[in-house]
Amino acid sequence: MNIENLSYAKRPPYRDASRIVIACEGALTEPNYFKHFEAASPRLTVTIAGKDTENPTLSAPKWVLARAEAHAEKVGLAEIDEVYLVMDVDHHEENEFRELYEICKEKNWRLVLSNPCFEVWPYMHFKESFPDTRLKPQRLKHILSTIIQGGYHPEKILPYTEKALKNAALLEKDAGYFFPAENTTKVYMLVNRLINLMGKSYFLKLIQSKKG
Repeated sequence: MNIENLSYAKRPPYRDASRIVIACEGALTEPNYFKHFEAASPRLTVTIAGKDTENPTLSAPKWVLARAEAHAEKVGLAEIDEVYLVMDVDHHEENEFRELYEICKEKNWRLVLSNPCFEVWPYMHFKESFPDTRLKPQRLKHILSTIIQGGYHPEKILPYTEKALKNAALLEKDAGYFFPAENTTKVYMLVNRLINLMGKSYFLKLIQSKKG
């Protein structure tokens, strides 16, 4: 994987609120989930650099990095800002992500992987373990549709976030290693970070609003 290490130089004036930039591999599932954090707290600004819906095939690691780079160049980043690349392992091998991880590390950005796919995260809002040792994405998505009445939607899982955080942490094999074990996800680390930045009280208001 040949990934160009682009750079940017814009720096906006000092501000108190942190900006979290999340570059997502998916065009809908991940952005629709993280957008609920966008205006949930005055302490935090979340911007989503999602996939171009007109070019849905551009989901390779290098394209996710390119979207993050382009967004960073457009808005400029301050020292307090953080950038996360949220991606699925899917059919890719660990070595295919190593170069991307090293580039992110140099930039002080974070790579957030789910193995095999993002749906591991919503699954953990309801279950503590998986029926198979190695689930394919389509199989996991089908299982998720049988667990959540009416199918997956962010509003349906947000009230169970604390349970998901606990389950994900328990299943974690190596929190310090960038590549997740099978049927695990690093998304819980990003969600923990968002909650810490926005403040627990604001997060509780967010999930209460989703309970209706």
